[in-house]
Amino acid sequence: MSAEAIWVLAERPSGEHIAQLYSHDTVLMESLRMFTTRGLSRGEAVLLVLTPSHRRLLLPHLQADGVDVDGLQRAGQLLLLDAAELLASFMRDGMPDATLFSMSLGEVVARMRPSIGNRKVRVFGEMVDLLWKSNQPAAICLEQLWSDLIEGSGLSLFCAYSTNHVFDTFPQTLRAPHSHIISSAIAETSGDAIVGLTLDPRIVYWNQGAERIYGYAPDEVIGQPSSILMPPGHNELPAVIERIRRGEHVPHYENRRKRKDGTVIDVSVAVSPVKTRDGELVGVSVVARDISERKRAEEALARLAAIVDSSEDAIIGKTLDTTIISWNHGAERIYGYTATEAIGQPVGMLLPPGSEDEVPAIMKRIRRGETVDHYETKRRRKDGTIIDVSVTVSPIKTRDGVVIGASAIARDITERKQAEAARAQIARLEASQAAHRLLLERVFETQEQERRRIARELHDEAGQLMASLLVGLRALDDTNSIDEAKAQAQRLRGVAVKALDEVGRLARGLHSAVLDDHGLAVALQQYVADYSATHKIAVDLALDETDARNLSPAVQLAVFRVVQEALTNVVKHSGATAIRARVARSANGLKTTIADNGRGFEADAASVHSEAHLGLQSMRERVAILGGTLRIRSGARGTTIAVRVPLGPGDPSER
Repeated sequence: MSAEAIWVLAERPSGEHIAQLYSHDTVLMESLRMFTTRGLSRGEAVLLVLTPSHRRLLLPHLQADGVDVDGLQRAGQLLLLDAAELLASFMRDGMPDATLFSMSLGEVVARMRPSIGNRKVRVFGEMVDLLWKSNQPAAICLEQLWSDLIEGSGLSLFCAYSTNHVFDTFPQTLRAPHSHIISSAIAETSGDAIVGLTLDPRIVYWNQGAERIYGYAPDEVIGQPSSILMPPGHNELPAVIERIRRGEHVPHYENRRKRKDGTVIDVSVAVSPVKTRDGELVGVSVVARDISERKRAEEALARLAAIVDSSEDAIIGKTLDTTIISWNHGAERIYGYTATEAIGQPVGMLLPPGSEDEVPAIMKRIRRGETVDHYETKRRRKDGTIIDVSVTVSPIKTRDGVVIGASAIARDITERKQAEAARAQIARLEASQAAHRLLLERVFETQEQERRRIARELHDEAGQLMASLLVGLRALDDTNSIDEAKAQAQRLRGVAVKALDEVGRLARGLHSAVLDDHGLAVALQQYVADYSATHKIAVDLALDETDARNLSPAVQLAVFRVVQEALTNVVKHSGATAIRARVARSANGLKTTIADNGRGFEADAASVHSEAHLGLQSMRERVAILGGTLRIRSGARGTTIAVRVPLGPGDPSER
């Protein structure tokens, strides 16, 4: 409803002849309700010439507004007449008679005047609408009679026409007598919700757009407070109306509204003041447009833009000629160019030398509508650095499916590539170390073979020499000076025996024949006994023969050499007086521990691997060949060497 319509119906200045076009009875009832209650509240007389159906609809509304219908009718301030009966009183030969019309209406108005003094008389009539349905010339004549009556008496007339039968053909001859025509056609067919509000604010007008957007029929909301449409926290209209009261202009704004089904929608709102000709504010007109779909699209675009902008990946938009048109923060971080520097430039600025043919080939596929997924290539940063990237390129299409550009998403995989290269290098190093271990194993095997040969030769050759010496010494018995010869021979025999013992000891040092013949337990026991006797150092050896049984030759040899090297180091460097050696099986393999009470040394990795500790290096390499570990702990109270050698499925002990 227009602002003019509201003030005309509320104020009803005398001498006005106004017609309202309506499409729904609810709209008419609310207009008539406003027209009637406003006049009665001002002490004016109100004459309502109604059809019976409209009378039945109007009376409950008036009573709900606190109007004492019966009392006002008795007082003569309110009069309700049947439209068809009054029309029949002045119709002659199918046309209204001017004399009878003037007499009939004049009598009614004269009867009401004493009750109101000099106040105005408001008249609502439906007689012209009744005539129009069956007799258009008579309707036009009656409108003119009404206009003549108004001009002479100061009455104001409000008449209504149902748009069901007059809107499309409402002629100029019918329009001419009216000073105002309230046409609801534009408002009711508008796609926007147009709602008329009093200053309360209470709904007094409701168009078809409002019905479509909010889901309420007119008779469900007209007369209701506007808060029926407001979700919690969004009832801004009282504050807006207060601003309008102060004369402020309220620009378009956006807010939310609640539909009949409880759905909350976004709307764009325009609120306009409704004033009388004297400038008095009597209401507001609220036009709302449903923008929910637009807001959802904006939110989706905002989320997408936020995702694109916050992505760690470089996301670049480009035209089909490869000109850059969008550049996110990820692209700035990865490539080093700002958006200002990159937008408008060809994407070729990111290509390293030798890659010039890459982009044309990709764009050829993009023009065919293809997507190029996750291919790895190289790009050049602003500072000239070449980086590895994984790129996906997708076509950008219009709604009609026309390819107009491409979107490229690139991820910096330089670190991944470096990690892959490092892993490959490690694998190569591990392979090299394995080869090194194999070589060391062969070297040690060759050394042992050589030691066996030397030991055998020392034993056999020296033994034969010593045996010959003994034979020669026995021959001294035949000399002339027997006593002297015997004494000398006895001394030589003792020397020969010592030589044989020493040779045997040396042979055992190079390689223990006992290890081959009798195993690890016997070999260690004999070695430790000889060691203690020779160096006067007490050695406590704890070795269960069961633990040393069925060990592979490689394991036995490694353990023997570790113990041998450790005890040799004690003599050379430690100055210890006691040694404790332990060899025992565990769930993880064979554990060997040698601990002394002598002087310690720096046991850090750098020191242990220096040339001063070649013996320790040899021990570590022996153990490493078998996949074992060697740990050293050394301090003021002595040194402890702990060796662990795994006993895998291939070891005889595990069979």
